[in-house]
Amino acid sequence: ITVASVNGRGESNAWGYMTLFDGAFREVWGQTGSDTAVEFIDERSTRITNRRNGQVTQVIINTLSEDGDTIYNEYVRLDAEGKITRVSHAVYVRRH
Repeated sequence: ITVASVNGRGESNAWGYMTLFDGAFREVWGQTGSDTAVEFIDERSTRITNRRNGQVTQVIINTLSEDGDTIYNEYVRLDAEGKITRVSHAVYVRRH
């Protein structure tokens, strides 16, 4: 996975990680102290767990619709004690 962006000032940023969808944490390049684990929940859903400096900071559940045209994401943010501080949702729809 590689994520690249350019902000309004023209500054670019890139980061990424490799995954085998096995739940093992792997280093995130471009983000010091970060690692990520990705695993299948079922045939349409994955769980992404992000850590910074060894502490889980976010869990993302991605679920693909049965028709394959929509991805539903649930983002769960955690504090230093592992308590949920925020939950947000995003829906991505494929344009045909």
